[in-house]
Amino acid sequence: MNWYVVQTKPKQEQIAEYNLKNQGFDVFLPQYQATKIIHKKLAQVIEPFFPAYIFVSFDILKDRWRSIHSTKGVQKLVASRDDTATPLPRGFIEALKAQRDDDGYLNPHNTNEALMKFNKGDEITINHGPFIGISGTYERSKKDNVVLLLSLLTGKTIVELPRRMVELQAPVLR
Repeated sequence: MNWYVVQTKPKQEQIAEYNLKNQGFDVFLPQYQATKIIHKKLAQVIEPFFPAYIFVSFDILKDRWRSIHSTKGVQKLVASRDDTATPLPRGFIEALKAQRDDDGYLNPHNTNEALMKFNKGDEITINHGPFIGISGTYERSKKDNVVLLLSLLTGKTIVELPRRMVELQAPVLR
């Protein structure tokens, strides 16, 4: 089964999670511990790692997934431009879950590196340097670098960049 992104209504991640689980879906709501000032005092609070988003796993051919749209707390299932439910890259949720501490929370300061495992053919966006904003196709890793195939005006070009300069291209939100 694949994992999909669900956009929740503001501050309703837990309501959506509860209701989707009641419908039999496998749901993942990544959270982290934060320190905030509440009523002039420091307090430990639990925050969603991706505010207004949760993840749900289902088989698009077998499960009754269209009920997700009308679930209390859910805004919508994130889809591509043609309204097709877009699965996350394989291994993304597993890598995210593997980064949880003993209490089940993520550490926002060390999670990005673990999620930067790409598969051949993944669409990657360059987020730093002279090629910022350009997307390419992941070819392979080389030590701390990634090798991408870019389609530029002159044709297809292979570039090698540090991992920290790229990110997995997110599905288009609608």
